[in-house]
Amino acid sequence: MKNSGVFSDKKIIFICPKFIGYNEAIKTEIENLGGYVLMFNDRPYNGVFDFFKKINISIIKLYQNVNWYCRLRKIDLDSYNTLFVIRGEYVPLFVLDKCKKAGLEMIMYQWDSVKNCNYLYQKDFFNKISTFDGGDAKLYGFDYFPLFYRSEYAEIESRNSKTKTALFVGTFQMLRYSSVLELKERLNKVGIETIIKIRIPFYHYLKLLMKGVKLKKEYLFFKNISFSEILMLYSSSDIIIDAANENQRGLTMRTFEALGANRILLTNNLSVKQEPFYDSKRIKFFDQEFFSETFNDDIISNLVKDQKLDNWILKLIN
Repeated sequence: MKNSGVFSDKKIIFICPKFIGYNEAIKTEIENLGGYVLMFNDRPYNGVFDFFKKINISIIKLYQNVNWYCRLRKIDLDSYNTLFVIRGEYVPLFVLDKCKKAGLEMIMYQWDSVKNCNYLYQKDFFNKISTFDGGDAKLYGFDYFPLFYRSEYAEIESRNSKTKTALFVGTFQMLRYSSVLELKERLNKVGIETIIKIRIPFYHYLKLLMKGVKLKKEYLFFKNISFSEILMLYSSSDIIIDAANENQRGLTMRTFEALGANRILLTNNLSVKQEPFYDSKRIKFFDQEFFSETFNDDIISNLVKDQKLDNWILKLIN
């Protein structure tokens, strides 16, 4: 913990899912700003939890209540002044109640939509709720606050290669898989090479094979790709493909990682047109016709510097 900085007076209990290193990155940035952070995963990642989850939801609730009760017993809430929750799907109400009664500032951020993760039953405990979903923000009166990108993306050097390369890295969904492969064919026709890396659990891959679904294995991988590998892929790419879910309303993390790295964003999410940082030279869409000159614009500025993680945290918490 650093003893000086704009967050030097912040003593934060931070609850967040363990998700491809984002929780650790947020914790580190808060500490870099001078704050003290006690971090918890919002769900206990262990075999007992996963076992009970498959059997009975009431057992899960009992298990998570006992787990959080044991956590709280070890915390002196008077030593903290802020509770910062991201998602919070597995945080019991008694935890929020105790923190609120102890006088902590209660801040929630949602990187999922209400329809996917209904957190409305928790909302009355919080002083401030922000969401990446503009529709939810308008409907429920929350703050609309898009996602972020890690500072390492802004440090990736620009490319000056004559041959343009597009990159897609993401998790498997059948519609996404099909649309990305179709996009690859269109890009190849105008001389743009495409790198595709789609993560799929091996058991899911086997299930699809048994159903007669044929997938091109050269585009698939079965283990998580490391953050350093993703940075290396970005450094050798000019265009980042963002294939959002068909029901996606908020902007993906990939949107800001692409623009934060000063790459061209190629997306199927038309809602980005409504954002103040929208630039037709930097943001392209799947349904456009592609010509080589489309992607030859010089990249001269970072459109989304306010979403760099340190700036994002300052706006969200400070």
